[in-house]
Amino acid sequence: MSSSPGRTRTDPGRFLNIFRLLLVGAALLGLGSTGCLRLWGRGQVGGAYNTADREGHSGTMLGTDIAFTPKFIPMLSPDKPFPLAIHLSGETILAPERKSIAWGSGLAYTTPPRPVSPYFILGTTAHGDIVNGRYSFGNFSPYGEMGLMTPLLRPNPDVEASGWILSMGIGAYSFVNYFVGGNGTLDSFVSLRLGIGWEQN
Repeated sequence: MSSSPGRTRTDPGRFLNIFRLLLVGAALLGLGSTGCLRLWGRGQVGGAYNTADREGHSGTMLGTDIAFTPKFIPMLSPDKPFPLAIHLSGETILAPERKSIAWGSGLAYTTPPRPVSPYFILGTTAHGDIVNGRYSFGNFSPYGEMGLMTPLLRPNPDVEASGWILSMGIGAYSFVNYFVGGNGTLDSFVSLRLGIGWEQN
């Protein structure tokens, strides 16, 4: 009986945090249009594989993220966008025995794709989960991602301009599940992902 009130309090909080992330993303896109920031935002889809091969724990991964950095920093990067960016993300894993919603923050190394550029992301997440029918949550769970990014549907991909982007990457992340116990306390996943988004220069 004691678990029901906890679930009622926590579930709205998870969706509120994701809603806040979307509001931050919208505000940053608006700021990016003023020329102060270089940024990109994208939606991603892929598959998440549980590295311990737990039955029913591998499934579909869906996510959205944004990275932003000052366009120029005197003395550090006076003539091109600074390559280190703040990264914010929201992701979900939809598997038969695991449903997870995670929101993360970290740092990204990213340069304008002209025509192709690598990117690297490191950070930590907080997450809420339903694991084998039991509610759980966790925080300070590390994640990382690396991949390639390229302009999409642009007649001249070498031109420094705003537009659509395509990304392909591989991600790795771990979840600390506080309420699961036993061998399920720590889970790790590897994901292959395809992203489509918008680059604002």
